[in-house]
Amino acid sequence: MHPVRDQGACGSCWAHGASEVLSDRFCIHSEGKVDVVLSPQQLVDCDYVDHGCMGGFLTTPFIYYSLVGGNTEDCYGEYVSGKTGASSRFCFLTKFACKAYRAQLTSIRWLMNPEAIKEDIYKNGHVNTGFMVYEDFRNYQSGVYKYKSGQLLGGHAVKIVGWGKENGTEYWIVQNSWSEKWGEKGFFKIAFGECGIDSGATSVLPSL
Repeated sequence: MHPVRDQGACGSCWAHGASEVLSDRFCIHSEGKVDVVLSPQQLVDCDYVDHGCMGGFLTTPFIYYSLVGGNTEDCYGEYVSGKTGASSRFCFLTKFACKAYRAQLTSIRWLMNPEAIKEDIYKNGHVNTGFMVYEDFRNYQSGVYKYKSGQLLGGHAVKIVGWGKENGTEYWIVQNSWSEKWGEKGFFKIAFGECGIDSGATSVLPSL
């Protein structure tokens, strides 16, 4: 599992979730031989099907990784859009001097229920998902989150890394992209079915 990031002022949760999932899965499926941290900045700059700091989708970054390939953060450059709220450059597909790490196009799957998500995490590693964020979620500190109050703020992409049960309530363990200062050192727990968290996760396999 790679470090918690901070997306900052840029609405790039979709890029963080996708790059982290594929990075983790390269490490898992290669049994640690391919331990890379793919660049979310590359997706913000170069994945023109999505919308940079204005948001994106769950599967389209995986299609980009399949067709073009992802660069490591060391090669492409650090994530800077969190400070500016905008893309860092105009690019044509990718930075050609960097090695491209690809996903398998035919492996992209939608996981539409908790059991499918559990099975895929167990077999393949962490998954990408989206859910609806309400005002009270911003103030989350610990425990199992369930919506209680506040207006809907919009959708948000995150990475599910596992699950558990507390006082009879099943929950997902989720890595966010709001820095380690937020929540439980950047992570949170959320009840099954809450805010659509497990109604449409996505999965992909690395090309080794």
